[in-house]
Amino acid sequence: MKCPYCNNDMKKGGVIVDNGEMSNASLTLTWYPESELNKKNKNDAVQLALDGVGYYCDDCMKVFSEHEMHFSSLFS
Repeated sequence: MKCPYCNNDMKKGGVIVDNGEMSNASLTLTWYPESELNKKNKNDAVQLALDGVGYYCDDCMKVFSEHEMHFSSLFS
């Protein structure tokens, strides 16, 4: 994958959410539309799988990841 910032090749790897010692903690990875980010009650959220394919750019030091949709729901 080419970095969208500098167009250099990115390293393919994985993004893994790890809750460390807190095995009973509930973790979610959620995407929100830009229009909802500053709202207290967000709508149109999409919950994503915690693990995904990731790409890292050595030059920009940025990571981009792909996550499957876990399930979608509306949060209020």
